[in-house]
Amino acid sequence: MKRRTYLAGLASTASLAGCTGTAPPTAGRSETTVPSEAVVQYSDLSDEGKDVFEALLETDSLVGPKSDFPTGIWNAEYVDYEGTVYAIERDQTGDYIAEHSVQTEFVNETAIEDDADVVAFEELTPYAQDIFEASRSGAGGESLGDPSSHFAAYDYVRYEGEYYRVATVVADIPEWELSAEKTGQ
Repeated sequence: MKRRTYLAGLASTASLAGCTGTAPPTAGRSETTVPSEAVVQYSDLSDEGKDVFEALLETDSLVGPKSDFPTGIWNAEYVDYEGTVYAIERDQTGDYIAEHSVQTEFVNETAIEDDADVVAFEELTPYAQDIFEASRSGAGGESLGDPSSHFAAYDYVRYEGEYYRVATVVADIPEWELSAEKTGQ
């Protein structure tokens, strides 16, 4: 029976966020000879990449959004681990994951409607304050779970004498399955 592990389960062992890269999906490699320039040495992977690769050896595959996979392992075609070369396979599962984020936009106080719901930053929960600050500073404002309940009652947040429009956004992010298969080399 093929075991699939959801990548989110690895979060306790390593921070796996911040991946970018555009390696194309692969399916069923049939090459008998692996070009040496396509092989990444295990020792050259980041610590997070090593954690993911080791998890791939323990399970048949890992599943998660592309952004959860470290760049080095995502972009690798092959990994040489202790003299054995593994092909790295990437396939979209066809499923999507809802990613919630908060967007903020500075607004001139004169543009705020009279009946708008405004909350002072200090009145937000510590969790909502963290999300708001991350969004305002350009760090993204992503959250675990749905942040809309923390901002649904408000149109604007007053922060250090300035006003910010707040919107929660949900995006469907494709889910990927990553696996490592021995090549025979």
